[in-house]
Amino acid sequence: MRPRIREAITETVIDLYEGGFLTKAQLAKFKGIGFNKSKPMSSRGVKRIRAKQGVSQAVLAHYLGVTKSTVAQWEQGVKKPSGPSLKLLSILDKNGLSGLL
Repeated sequence: MRPRIREAITETVIDLYEGGFLTKAQLAKFKGIGFNKSKPMSSRGVKRIRAKQGVSQAVLAHYLGVTKSTVAQWEQGVKKPSGPSLKLLSILDKNGLSGLL
């Protein structure tokens, strides 16, 4: 995400909070998700997250909106997750499956 867009979204959320449209808990949740760039994830990291959640590659793929083949390639180190998939994996690691629902 471009820095200008990230900054605009952050300012909007803060304005919504200051205007009384968001609760303190909602603001905290936004800050918890954050817009920081996610760190690259290794094949071991993807496997660890999937094992921690106790789901198959197919189930993980469904939650992330990718194919089972993509998850398999991440776990084999053929490809690395990036963009939205990387962010969703970070959220999944931090908050579990409920963080994606």
